[in-house]
Amino acid sequence: MSAIKLTRTVVGRLPPAPGPGPVYYFDQVLKGFAVRVSPNGVKAYLVQGRVGGKLRRIPLGRYPTVSPEDARKRAGAILNNMAEGKSPERARDKVTAGEALDQWLAVHVAHKLKPRTAEDYRRIVEQTLRPLFGDRPIAEIERADMAKLHHDKSGTPRRANYILATARSFFSFCEDQGYRPENSNPGKRIKHYPENRRERFLSADELARASAAIDAAERAGVVSIFAAAGLRLCILTGARQGEIRNLTWREVDLERRMLLLEDSKTGRRPIFLNEPAIAVLEALPHVAGNPHVIVGDKAGEPYQNLTRAWIKVRGGAGLADVRLHDLRHTYASFGASESLSLPILGRLLGHRVPATTARYAHLANDPVRAAGEKIGARLAEIMTGKPASGGGSDGEA
Repeated sequence: MSAIKLTRTVVGRLPPAPGPGPVYYFDQVLKGFAVRVSPNGVKAYLVQGRVGGKLRRIPLGRYPTVSPEDARKRAGAILNNMAEGKSPERARDKVTAGEALDQWLAVHVAHKLKPRTAEDYRRIVEQTLRPLFGDRPIAEIERADMAKLHHDKSGTPRRANYILATARSFFSFCEDQGYRPENSNPGKRIKHYPENRRERFLSADELARASAAIDAAERAGVVSIFAAAGLRLCILTGARQGEIRNLTWREVDLERRMLLLEDSKTGRRPIFLNEPAIAVLEALPHVAGNPHVIVGDKAGEPYQNLTRAWIKVRGGAGLADVRLHDLRHTYASFGASESLSLPILGRLLGHRVPATTARYAHLANDPVRAAGEKIGARLAEIMTGKPASGGGSDGEA
């Protein structure tokens, strides 16, 4: 056993235990607080002390999910109880799912996820996980329970899969906290339902109608100049609506023809501006006291719902089945049909993995197919001595 000051940096640098058993490093700041390092490098905090002459050792969670500072605070509270002769903690395998959900929301969801994802997780907790499992000990929830939950949501396959993924994250957190044994996640090895992703691409005619409808809605006051600009930027940049809605003027660099997003679904990323997009931005006024480009009704805040603005617009274009996100698909489809390579298209769209862009691969074949048809027609004309159907000869190449 060694005594060192346990900090995030120190714990992170501790090597795996060299022998068959774990190594314990005790804290110089708080006696009884320690980190246990296994031979495979797993690091878990614990606190030990005596109650009634009996040595008790209580797990406090794993590094890096739990910080040394948080673990030390919990250890101090437990040691105070031990000093007063109290039981250190209720057995960790008796912690209820409701208690663990509260901790997961406060420790993990609130601080490590993007706001929109965190809100969705909280909704799943309150609408689904807490009503089903809240009063049950977290250690007693089994794979059969999760399989039934997944099956009960089969009417909405995509949502069922998302709830399952959320639950898996929660149960992994519970393992890290010591509420469940390692590798006991009940959400694992449950096969996802197939998802039929709906992808709608606007044709050139539909895109012209959409543009005209945005113009008409802006003139009529149905949507504000900012909402109209936001919709145009969604079309012209292929950006996600949240990226446009939350855009601030300090992220706009017209000289370099870029939007330098400080945060997005995939982290910091640039969006390259074309001339039409620059024209939209240059036409927008800066509102004093509001840093956002797409300004909302509330002082200092962005426009709240571009989806609602699009719903107001799309009816006038006869595009009732087109979602706002389909404008992003349309940007990608035009890029693919112009023979842009998938890596370039992926960079324009801010995709982290090539597989996300690969859904547009079939569209990239359109210009290739057209070129093949043109070559085939010319070859047939030469071979038969007759003009190809629908076109005339312009001489041998």
